[in-house]
Amino acid sequence: MPKAHLTYIVTAYGKPRSKYGLGNDFAKWATEAGLPARCRLHGLKKSGMRRLAEAGGTAHELMAISGHKTLAEVQRYTKDADRKKLADSGMAKLRSQSENSNVTNVESPLHKQGSNLFKTKGG
Repeated sequence: MPKAHLTYIVTAYGKPRSKYGLGNDFAKWATEAGLPARCRLHGLKKSGMRRLAEAGGTAHELMAISGHKTLAEVQRYTKDADRKKLADSGMAKLRSQSENSNVTNVESPLHKQGSNLFKTKGG
């Protein structure tokens, strides 16, 4: 990277790009490349934040990387990732419990007489 700029992304005239200018240029480049209209710079940033949160990144780490200024903006990424991790963890516990059990998918008797309830008369 040339040391002439403190900004990584500059215009053709050597001036720092604004976030709006970069977003507009990216949209134009994506359209010219034949990509669908949903392929925009914000979507890349959002997917990067989601991936970082799912990899265990904290809200403060996401803020440091993304430039978000408030926790509320990034907590939606960590909240969704935490929910997914909790669901995965809960299901793993359930699988572990059933693997360590000597019982298969046998239902417990609903009646105090147990299996006698299902015997036929005379048999």
